[in-house]
Amino acid sequence: MPVTYDDLMTRLEAHDFRLSNGRTLEEEVDRKTALTGAKARAAMREYRRFLWLAATTNGTVVPSEAVDKLWHMHLEDTRSYIDVLCGRVIGRTIHHTPGRPALHKDPAYDETLALYERHFAEVPPKKLWPQPQAIRWQRLATFPLFVSFIVGAAGVVMQEPGICLPAILVFFAMGLFWGFPVRGPSKKAMAGVRLAAAEIEWKKWLSFP
Repeated sequence: MPVTYDDLMTRLEAHDFRLSNGRTLEEEVDRKTALTGAKARAAMREYRRFLWLAATTNGTVVPSEAVDKLWHMHLEDTRSYIDVLCGRVIGRTIHHTPGRPALHKDPAYDETLALYERHFAEVPPKKLWPQPQAIRWQRLATFPLFVSFIVGAAGVVMQEPGICLPAILVFFAMGLFWGFPVRGPSKKAMAGVRLAAAEIEWKKWLSFP
């Protein structure tokens, strides 16, 4: 069935995004992410809008990080995504293309935000569709956040409250001001933290009288 733009949003809003396990995508988002309750419903609303833009636009439409997370969760259930959503609701497949630049460096993301505002006659919600400048500043804030976390962790290991308490206070103060990173430290970074902690413990043991 070809896409009919006039009623596509109506069909998307009526679709419950039921997964193969019997739960809806919104229920999965509520169970598995920090987007719970009203936040999960808001995220689903933005996912529907993203799908509408992707289906009705010839150019490249780039989702925000939050919307992309929902998209990935849905893509994992191929029957629900390909057979039901794309095949029956939309009428064509919305493909996912990996390897795009970071959102704050991707011109297509700026174009998507402008497209959203033009079609829906409102500014995209900043918490789910952050502006590139906000993303850039948050990324810059991630490094001092991580450094303060490392210093605080080292202070705990060394049992030095004079080191750990100020670092922990700085970490939480900056996190509240800038916003904590969505993804958190990478596996490699956390492995580095564990290695540093182990080295500190080893040096303490060697110097034990």
